[in-house]
Amino acid sequence: MKKMICLISFLVVILLLAGCSGFLTSDQAKGQDQLLTDGSEQGSERQEILDESSGLADCSIRPDDFAIRYVTWIDNTQPNILDTYTGYLQKDLVKDGTVKVDYTPSEASLQLIYDKVVELQLMDIERTLTSRVLTADETVYSVEPCTYYEITFTVHGMSYKIQGDASASHYTDVHDDASHFVAFILFMNEFIYTSDEFKALPVANGGYI
Repeated sequence: MKKMICLISFLVVILLLAGCSGFLTSDQAKGQDQLLTDGSEQGSERQEILDESSGLADCSIRPDDFAIRYVTWIDNTQPNILDTYTGYLQKDLVKDGTVKVDYTPSEASLQLIYDKVVELQLMDIERTLTSRVLTADETVYSVEPCTYYEITFTVHGMSYKIQGDASASHYTDVHDDASHFVAFILFMNEFIYTSDEFKALPVANGGYI
């Protein structure tokens, strides 16, 4: 009889241990969810929920509402513009005014721009990037003719606007925001000027001195 009771007790302990191993604490469940691969739709959905709830949404995933308006000018009455909000491209032709055409960027192009926005932390830039703002003393650099920039973009329902001019290039070694701003300008200028859509536009008549 004692052997029977011991055997039953042993089986009960085994069953309890087996039952416990089938349940995870909330922390353990979170850890397992985070280890699910992207190839699992269920795992991806759980991971997205976990990320959003903890404020750590994956920045590499471009949100559906991402759009950008990039404006650069010397003469503010006829700027160069790339606008994905309303879908157009505008070029300054100097003496001949401006030319404007419809422009719809590819998904790959939007992703490329978004990746650069995230990489250069543009969402963290909060001040105007000009020499008058960036200088640590009374020294102010001027650039003639000076090119001005305005960058507006939307990410997850939040709109951001960054303004500055060419004088920010003097501060890339001392201010991270100036360095990131200038790097983005160089990226966008190359992106626009080497695009087939921009190359197809008329050549500017004249220049600025």
